[in-house]
Amino acid sequence: MPITSITIENFKGISDSVTIPIRPITLLFGKNSAGKSTILQALHYLREVLENRRPDPDRTQIGGDTVDLGGFQALVHRNELDRQIRVRVAFSLDDDGIPNNGITSPGGQTEESRSLSVDLNEVAKLESAWVEAATAWEDGEGAYIAEYAAGINGDELVRLRQAFGLHPELVDVNFDHAIVKALDGTNAQGMEDFGDFRERLEFLYEDHDSLASSETVWGPVPLNEQDSIMPDPHKPFLVDDDFTDGMIYQDPETQFAFWSIVGQALTGPLSVLLRELRGIRYLGPIRVVPPRNHRSPRTPLESRWASGLGAWDALVRDPSLVEKTSHYVQEVLKLGYSIHREERIAIDAEGEIMAELRLLTARYEEMDAAYLRRKVLDPLEQLPRQPVIQLHDEVSDIDVDPADIGVGVSQALPVVVGALDPGTSDHPCRIFAVEQPELHVHPAVQVALGDVFIDATRGTDRIMLIETHSEHLLLRLLRRVRESGKEMDAVNRPEVTADDLSVVYVRPTEKGVELTPLAVNKSGDFDEPWPEGFFDERDSELF
Repeated sequence: MPITSITIENFKGISDSVTIPIRPITLLFGKNSAGKSTILQALHYLREVLENRRPDPDRTQIGGDTVDLGGFQALVHRNELDRQIRVRVAFSLDDDGIPNNGITSPGGQTEESRSLSVDLNEVAKLESAWVEAATAWEDGEGAYIAEYAAGINGDELVRLRQAFGLHPELVDVNFDHAIVKALDGTNAQGMEDFGDFRERLEFLYEDHDSLASSETVWGPVPLNEQDSIMPDPHKPFLVDDDFTDGMIYQDPETQFAFWSIVGQALTGPLSVLLRELRGIRYLGPIRVVPPRNHRSPRTPLESRWASGLGAWDALVRDPSLVEKTSHYVQEVLKLGYSIHREERIAIDAEGEIMAELRLLTARYEEMDAAYLRRKVLDPLEQLPRQPVIQLHDEVSDIDVDPADIGVGVSQALPVVVGALDPGTSDHPCRIFAVEQPELHVHPAVQVALGDVFIDATRGTDRIMLIETHSEHLLLRLLRRVRESGKEMDAVNRPEVTADDLSVVYVRPTEKGVELTPLAVNKSGDFDEPWPEGFFDERDSELF
């Protein structure tokens, strides 16, 4: 159920709404300070809003100390506080559709109400969904979440809105949505004919005069029991007693059907999207080299990936990943190093074990095997072992610490590990977002990284979201598109199709950042010229 697009409005350099198509390998190109990183940071921000209900963050869970968003005032376009930041993410759904947690009220949910609930997965085939959040600023108070909406199969289904300091309101339900229309007949669950679904929703506006206007069937419905506009994706949707008290005796089928649609539409897509956002692995543009005697934390921290240290942590934990990475470093990138994992014991230079070893050298003939085992070997065996990552220079045939390798290798290795490591069953990597993977490496390595990214996505739903300036990386991917499906001499040649690539050019304008998707054709080329003559420097220098 991968993400398929990101829509951003009023975020940093982006003013008017722009949509970025997401494919298994998505490349963001543009000049320096054009706004490429803005797209990655929008995902950082959305996760903080949806998961942690933080509309004014500086640090993020995945960015750690590497990313400083600066809060709402720094993020909103042109720092104009009367604007609302709006981010929408669309994603595909698998055969399981979206979770259905049902509905409840402060008074509890009866058995009859459960039997009358509607499951959207039974009403229609759910193929895609989207979630949108908007944040705003209240003078003298700060940032808050102003809107939350969800859509299914491309069309908006339900929207909440909240003024600062007030309860959220249900401001829109799309009665023209195919799912709602599907209820105008015998339901898939064997429920009776709903007839005209709109006319049977009088319970919504019996006590709300503002809803009974001539222009609309209904209007904003206050949700006084909701603490936040953001629903809990793991619990039944909380409906006010005002609307549930009469459900079991006043047209219960229609009423429970309505609130079931609202509740599942608000919580189901959110649950799926949060699973994707929690799977973001972000690798920043400058990777830190681990110090000598580096020790990884026992508990994995996703924020350590931002600095590159998360890659070394992953290698320490997973011997199979070490072997896989070593293959790519040697055989694909041809960096001249192999990698292995070993366990070391640290001995106190002034401790008892060292004292016994010094004594051993002076009085070796006087000591028997039992003495040596009791005084030296057994204490050594009891010392904790620390796994470490060691590199082997294949040219010089010597082992070296990570701190001793070249800058280019130190920058490329976390990229390879981040792409290849699928994560754990508890915390899989669904999106590998990396800035400047080509940093400090020569062209041959840059093109080889293209094959690494292809292999990392093959047979999975993983996404490589790459901010880059590398023409060489792009050329390798285009070459693989041309070669796809052709019989060639290469063995185990990585294959990728035009549909697997999304290439987006980012450029600043007076009106804000402009995004130009550049479609890749089956011939491994572009039908349209690059904006601003990007990559034309080669021609100008040659001719």
